[in-house]
Amino acid sequence: MTELETALAKYLDTKFVSELDLDTVPYRMRPGKEAQKREAMSELENVRDAYADVLRRNTIGISVTGPGTVDFIKKAKEEAEVLVVNVGDFYTRIADRVTPTMGPAAEFGVSQYGMVIQELRAIGGELNVVSMPSPKWSEPVNVGDSQGLLKHITGMVNSSVGLDLVALYVSRQILNQALSIGEERNTVPVVLTGLDEGFEPEFLTKTFHKGRNAVVRTDKEEVTTEFVLETLNNIKKTLKAQKKNNQA
Repeated sequence: MTELETALAKYLDTKFVSELDLDTVPYRMRPGKEAQKREAMSELENVRDAYADVLRRNTIGISVTGPGTVDFIKKAKEEAEVLVVNVGDFYTRIADRVTPTMGPAAEFGVSQYGMVIQELRAIGGELNVVSMPSPKWSEPVNVGDSQGLLKHITGMVNSSVGLDLVALYVSRQILNQALSIGEERNTVPVVLTGLDEGFEPEFLTKTFHKGRNAVVRTDKEEVTTEFVLETLNNIKKTLKAQKKNNQA
């Protein structure tokens, strides 16, 4: 078994025991099974994190931008079973929390700021982040439509928590996808969308191991299967060369 297969099997076994319905267990066996369930419940997060560590070493991050992004993802899923995460979903989640509080004047004020803080804390709680800097805000501002609100929130968040929290959030989405499908490959390609070009190098470095990332620009709505396969193969060749140099 590969290291990732072993980590996945450990997680699935621990999760199974942690979710055991004690009512289905014969009474005379219940004390022992109850102790096993308590132990599994206490260990589940650690076992999941161990799987996440191995997964991160196995993933390749590919930021895809341009008009051919949708077609690239479609073909990459067909040919390489890539995982796909939209980085913009982080900001959209916060905007969705704020939107119901917006009035007809489209003004972002103290109530909306409070909602941003609440959602950031909720996300931080999910990711076990104990503390984070609060976004800066001074006075109400008209943000216009929903896209204006999203842009305003994106700027607020990036100027405070930076990309650290976003990278953690994306890493958790990758982990959740991997666990949902029982990912156990030695090389796991992950396509990221929604990254601004200026943030790509820093974000990819935070989210993936050094050298295990690439940027793909598309200039047409349609991309060929050959282009997708060539892109993935070139990344793998680069990784093999890096590994060979490190061993030399």
